[in-house]
Amino acid sequence: MEERVFIAEQPKPAEESLQNAFGESYRYFKELMDISDSYIKDWNFSKTSGWMLKVHDNKKALFYITPLKNEFKNKYGNQEK
Repeated sequence: MEERVFIAEQPKPAEESLQNAFGESYRYFKELMDISDSYIKDWNFSKTSGWMLKVHDNKKALFYITPLKNEFKNKYGNQEK
């Protein structure tokens, strides 16, 4: 069962916190960040979902990352991976 992390409004997730939360999945997160380097990355907070990372081009979202314990959810379009 997925366990959300970073559900408190403060502080915004930092790199070290992401490494600790994702565990071995962190390397896949870093690969996604490297591949999408030319896109804008914004952390957004929702009281119901916690922190989520939006990767976009200022017009449309490329994908969203939801941090979970030892993993993350990658959502793009109507699909989740």
